[in-house]
Amino acid sequence: MSEYLSASYLRDVVQRLQASSLASRACDYFIFKRAATLEHERTGRYEVVTGIGAPLFQEAISEWARLDQPQDPWSYFVPIGTKTKTQGYRKVKWNSNGPSDSVNGNQALLDFPFRRIPNISPMTFGWEPQPADVLRGHFTDAKPGTPARLTDVAAWWLRFTDLETVPGWAAERNTSTLTTYFRAAHSVDDAEVRALFDDVTAAREFLLPDQLADSPAGSDSYLPPPPAATSAPARASTPALAAPKELDEGLSALVTSIDDAGFTFRPWQIAAFMTAVRTKPFVILAGISGTGKTKLPRLVADATGAHATIVPVRPDWNDSTELLGYTRIDNTFVPGSLLRACAAAAADPDQQHFFVLDEMNLARVEYYLAEVLSRIEDRHIGDGPYTSEPLLPDAPTQDETDWGSVGLPRNLCIVGSVNMDESTFGFSKKVLDRAFVIEFSEVDLEVLPQVASDVPTSVWPRSMWEVASASLAAYPSPDDAIVSRVISTLVAINRPLMQAQLQIGYRVRDEIALFCLAAADYSDQFVAAAGDEIDPLDLALTMKVLPRLQGSAADLEDVLEQLFEWATPDRSDDATVGGGTAGFPLVAQRLDVMLQRLRRTGFTSYWL
Repeated sequence: MSEYLSASYLRDVVQRLQASSLASRACDYFIFKRAATLEHERTGRYEVVTGIGAPLFQEAISEWARLDQPQDPWSYFVPIGTKTKTQGYRKVKWNSNGPSDSVNGNQALLDFPFRRIPNISPMTFGWEPQPADVLRGHFTDAKPGTPARLTDVAAWWLRFTDLETVPGWAAERNTSTLTTYFRAAHSVDDAEVRALFDDVTAAREFLLPDQLADSPAGSDSYLPPPPAATSAPARASTPALAAPKELDEGLSALVTSIDDAGFTFRPWQIAAFMTAVRTKPFVILAGISGTGKTKLPRLVADATGAHATIVPVRPDWNDSTELLGYTRIDNTFVPGSLLRACAAAAADPDQQHFFVLDEMNLARVEYYLAEVLSRIEDRHIGDGPYTSEPLLPDAPTQDETDWGSVGLPRNLCIVGSVNMDESTFGFSKKVLDRAFVIEFSEVDLEVLPQVASDVPTSVWPRSMWEVASASLAAYPSPDDAIVSRVISTLVAINRPLMQAQLQIGYRVRDEIALFCLAAADYSDQFVAAAGDEIDPLDLALTMKVLPRLQGSAADLEDVLEQLFEWATPDRSDDATVGGGTAGFPLVAQRLDVMLQRLRRTGFTSYWL
């Protein structure tokens, strides 16, 4: 006959754990311990491979936090270190980046027990045992609280388990059996017990009949009600949008202001940057050194009344601690530069903010910006088009700031400047798919700028930075002629790309379409030095599609040749994948360079 812990017993367990001195990081720690134990049983290695595609890691998360009946948007519950605003509930994507982001965010602490193994993807961690006092400092709160009971933690982990399957239960039927099983399943040693739990729980407690049931209790019978106020993102009305004429005149004045400041940028470069900023809050400015990549966001901010923060990236960044923050051994929290910038932008909603990562690829972007890349894709329609989940949800409240609630506000754009040479790292598709890449390699050394005595500036209202929608699905006119042209073009491009499994997905489609829609507001400024018009779609393809193409395979050469034939002006009518007589000259020009490099060296990429 099956036996499970009853709802009344689990209700008491949850209440005691919520009131205990264990910090929320302890839950992440035990998830890692469980995943490492499972890995050790299978391979002999005591390490944790993280990510949504790591089955043992996901199994540990499920055992520790899943709800048997998820309630939108809540899919998980953590009874340890409960935060007031969510009461312990976690959303559906928590399993993909919650525990791993928390552990990765503590890598700056030299004595943290789980250490990231360098140069391995996905993120993998090894375990280093630590003494009891160190563990106590990491995983218990400094504020007074009742020590957690080991039996309660074991009971929570076993909430869905038939106790008849627990070794020794049939003979003993007491809590000591449960704690022994829990310790073996998580490789918990005596130092961890002394550091984190009340010693009294080592005593045997026999469970009474009313503490047991013949079927597992439903989560809703012993958990507190989920927070209804935050059960779904607040959907406010779309912020006011500037009229097309106001936008066009504003950008024209901005181009003049930057020129008068003594800096040389083509109108299309400024127009492309501003369009990308309005489309998505992550822009990469690439190209040769000395072309003004880092300076452009500052010039835009100075001319429009925005605010720009420039942070140089260091080569030793291998996690997010410098950007998001970390907790010291004395449990004081040190917010990172990006978290502070996000809080400042959220407190100043009427002003645009830029956070500039100078030389961002001196370190691996997917390492130190992992949490941010995930949050960029969590954006939803809230107080404006760009509202995300918290960047560091387990961060505490300190100095009257709730750092655990700070997300990416709608008025902040992350800009990275990059040089592509032998001293820097390349970009993964995860990074490229989430960013607009604008290249600054076109220079005319004969142009000598002149500084005006009075550089015009103005304060742009919030409406100048807004767009009609943050997603193509929510765009007011999805059958717009611009959207139809984008889709038909991308369908044609995907035919050769599929031959090498390089096809683009829905995210890239939507962002190219939204870029082209926003570019229509600046149509007069998409011009080259000679006055020739630049097609925003041509530019968008070079920004979102071509940077993903790199390698040395023969299949890639065939793909590049087909795309070149299709994109070349006046030749595309006869091309394999189809096109128009106008072609896409920017795409064709870069493809020609890539093909020549592939044939000459056996390898090619978008980057010069």
